[in-house]
Amino acid sequence: MPKASEITLATTLGKAEQVLSSSVDDGLLLMDMDTGDYHHFDDIASSIWSRIDGDKSVGDVCLELQDEFQVDPAQCEEDTLEFLRQAHRANLVADQSA
Repeated sequence: MPKASEITLATTLGKAEQVLSSSVDDGLLLMDMDTGDYHHFDDIASSIWSRIDGDKSVGDVCLELQDEFQVDPAQCEEDTLEFLRQAHRANLVADQSA
């Protein structure tokens, strides 16, 4: 498993098997079944989460987010990478890169 700092635009991530998620009024609620930890994602984080499918690279996710939110590409990449690195450190996502 790569270190969180090694996640790049070329990395393909999937949701970790032990994580359950449910939509709530102000975003998404996740629970790690292994640790019992809960995580709350706002609308933007929820949008990133919904695109993490084990098939798309982080760069592909950023392209979709740029279209949806009309955000600067460099800012989108920086923010998305930071979010996904945090999610990786929390064991919410797993590297699916071949």
